[in-house]
Amino acid sequence: MQLETKRALFRPEEDAVKPSEAEKQYAHQRAAMIAQYTLNPKGVRNVWCLREVCLRCGASEAQTLYEKFGPNRRCRRCGETWYVNHCWSCSTGWIDSRDPETPTCSVCGWHKCAACNSCRILGCTTNPYKRGRRHSDATLLAAVDN
Repeated sequence: MQLETKRALFRPEEDAVKPSEAEKQYAHQRAAMIAQYTLNPKGVRNVWCLREVCLRCGASEAQTLYEKFGPNRRCRRCGETWYVNHCWSCSTGWIDSRDPETPTCSVCGWHKCAACNSCRILGCTTNPYKRGRRHSDATLLAAVDN
């Protein structure tokens, strides 16, 4: 094989993976969203790509914690912890402890869902929902009655 043919087969500068324009645009938009929600985290629960991103330092390598209750994410860089999950009651709402629209319930200490207002799965005096009587169950019953 000739030397020129070998060079044509291996060109590291051309073989390197370069980000596409869409990837560059996404990275720019993501950086802007991190800056936006760091200043005001209202609504961050609805931005799926920020669930694993630390709003304190901007790191995106969150460690998943497998504990029964409490925070389930920890930033590997700065140690910040937060809780992110779907609502057990309505299954459509998202809970994010960094979002002021999903505050901690003053009675039971669980985060309240912004969509259905439920908190503790075993029941709480602040809402009518508990295991066996979820928001989604009440919605289905109301639809059947009509």
